[in-house]
Amino acid sequence: MRAAAVIALAGLALAGAASSLPRPIRSDRYRLYEPLESPEARGLLERARDLGRKLLGEPAMPVRQVYLRKSVPLDSASKAPRGFQLTEITDSTQGVFTIYLSALPAQPAFAGQLAHEAMHLWNPRLKDAYLEGLNCLLAEEFLKAENLPWEPWERHFAAGKDPLYGAAYYLARELAEAAGREAVLRMLKFAVERESDYPWMEVDIDRWLESLDPPSRARARAIIARRYLPLEALRRKEQPDLAFRLPRGLDPAPPPAELVPQVPGPAPAPIGR
Repeated sequence: MRAAAVIALAGLALAGAASSLPRPIRSDRYRLYEPLESPEARGLLERARDLGRKLLGEPAMPVRQVYLRKSVPLDSASKAPRGFQLTEITDSTQGVFTIYLSALPAQPAFAGQLAHEAMHLWNPRLKDAYLEGLNCLLAEEFLKAENLPWEPWERHFAAGKDPLYGAAYYLARELAEAAGREAVLRMLKFAVERESDYPWMEVDIDRWLESLDPPSRARARAIIARRYLPLEALRRKEQPDLAFRLPRGLDPAPPPAELVPQVPGPAPAPIGR
């Protein structure tokens, strides 16, 4: 998950297109962290990117190279952040990115973390709660295509771990059920500049809703109204840098007591952070 976006370097811009940026964006953060290279990890990443291209088309910015790093500093005495997941741009002029993961290839959480972060390559300027939910859906689809279990992540979210991402996932899943999978995948096409926070972008949820047929639009608005307040509270508490627009004219309803679906069984320890 992209929980570490809150620790992004000041002034770091994840660009949608290098030519659209007023100046090159570069980060040397990857040099501070342990490499995470293996044939298994690289193979998973390439297959996740293949799925992304199949479902989403080409990324907003050409991706020519992706470094993989453990979110563990090389210097054990370093006070640099650790134990996070993040996709960041390393060199906007060369199309180089770095993905940081907290799980190791042998751990159950690894493939899901890698798939989620790989999908951020499609528009790394887009920092939005709607996108986090969509990327969880894409990670679910990738795991199932790989014959890997998604159920541990269901239990993980139902147990209250990563509550922001769990809430975003349930929102995106319900929107896909109400408006169709293809409609939710099109959310990336409705990215707009954040007026007060360039170069970041957000989802123009009103334009996305307008792209739906009237019955689907009504169902989607009702779902957002029901789930908005709990997710917004989590966003403000955990990751206030994420955007999360409330559709125009929508009065969010108080959520029911049991909003998150319950999945039997405890969350396996290795998936937690």
